[in-house]
Amino acid sequence: EMQTFSYAVLQNIRLEGFIYGMITEANAKALYNKVEHKLRQNPDTGIAATPKAANASTAPLKESDEFVSKFLVLPKDKGPWYLQASGSAGSNATVLLIDGGHLSCEEAIALPVLFKEVGTLFFKELRTKQQTGYIASASTTTVARRSVVQMVVESSWAGSGDLLKRFEAFITMVLKGLNDGTILPKAQLDKILISMLSSFNTPIQTIGGMAGVMDAIIKEFDGDFDVEKKKEVLLKTLTREMIVKVANKVL
Repeated sequence: EMQTFSYAVLQNIRLEGFIYGMITEANAKALYNKVEHKLRQNPDTGIAATPKAANASTAPLKESDEFVSKFLVLPKDKGPWYLQASGSAGSNATVLLIDGGHLSCEEAIALPVLFKEVGTLFFKELRTKQQTGYIASASTTTVARRSVVQMVVESSWAGSGDLLKRFEAFITMVLKGLNDGTILPKAQLDKILISMLSSFNTPIQTIGGMAGVMDAIIKEFDGDFDVEKKKEVLLKTLTREMIVKVANKVL
């Protein structure tokens, strides 16, 4: 059965590659054509042939069958929305996702800057002080080009409802501190910005690292190779007022 499956799993695929380094366009195309030609032939996996494998070959996956990352936008006037799941682990975990939506460029870069500080505060409050669990993290990410805040705590004793109330109390504390200036004062913000800006002056050490940056630019920023320069400008001009505005908007 495994032999048969090993051929069936490659019957329809979507092939995507990124080639970077000391290679010409002609050589890159030749390499791709060689891989495509190999896939279209009978698979050569080193496994003894089976009757079903004899006629096996790989064909392109239909565009309608390809996986597309999507984000379900829930009504703002309803909720809260939750999804409960259970497993064999003997502990509880709560993951809070806050959809910030499509933010402007200035807002989108202000949010992760804010969470350089908020992430540390979350760990100190939920992990060190309240000792809710070993894993406690708060961060930002991007899903389908929407800015998302994610808070996670794994606990052996605190239930999901309990943890959610702690998340809400933490958010209230953060917003109060941001608005009155006790959280992320200008001096602390300047340290964070200096640290983040220093990365633009640090050369990427490996071909793999550079390839990763370029791959992200092509996929996530529509091939805008000036995006890193734009990020640097946005960080240099970012103000605390903008960060407070985004925090109150998203949180």
